Amino acid sequence: MVCKLEKKKIEELKTTNILPQTPFWGRIKSNQGLSPNGFELTVSKDLLNDNEDALSKTGDDLLVLTKYIDNNTCFAYVPYGPKLEPSFENQGLFLEHLSESIKPYLPSNCIFIRYDLIWENQWAVEDQYFDHSGNWIGAPSSQTQEYRINFKTAKWNLKKSVSDILPKNTFFLDLTLTEQELLCNMRYNTRYSVKKALTNGIRVQEYGIEYMKDWYKLYLDTASQA
Repeated sequence: MVCKLEKKKIEELKTTNILPQTPFWGRIKSNQGLSPNGFELTVSKDLLNDNEDALSKTGDDLLVLTKYIDNNTCFAYVPYGPKLEPSFENQGLFLEHLSESIKPYLPSNCIFIRYDLIWENQWAVEDQYFDHSGNWIGAPSSQTQEYRINFKTAKWNLKKSVSDILPKNTFFLDLTLTEQELLCNMRYNTRYSVKKALTNGIRVQEYGIEYMKDWYKLYLDTASQA
């Protein structure tokens, strides 16, 4: 199995619709104190899927950020990457090989690599994690998730983070349903919050780019109170 990285300039990263894996995102995070690093990733296809030919290879670009926690300690962060998606049973194996490939490019005081993945949720294909209305209940305990993701790994070092930085789930909303049907399909707490917002006079309106400054001011005000 092959997993190889070659350093490349941030601006040379291939175009992608995954914003946190773009040169633009690298520049933003650089202004926020993180160090962006670009790589060209090459892997043998059997690392992604056991049924593939080991001699056949595929690749993509990868943005890796490093952030210092204090003067002596940092960590690496891969936002919504890698974009290459292995089969469920090879996810942990792929991440283990990738992490070992990234390690030589990291500072010696880097203590871990964090991944926020965009891969299909392993639990989303199992009926027991949905309620009778088809609403997502949530993944199992962290211990159970770690047990599955470490399947086939050599060191069993993959851990479930206690929190998320980027959104971890995508929901599809059927807009052919009536407003009442949409509300009925929501969880009680969500439905209550929506109705409370309407009662308090909250309204959602669409504006053009000319209102960007107003939106940004509102964003700053909200962030400062968080």
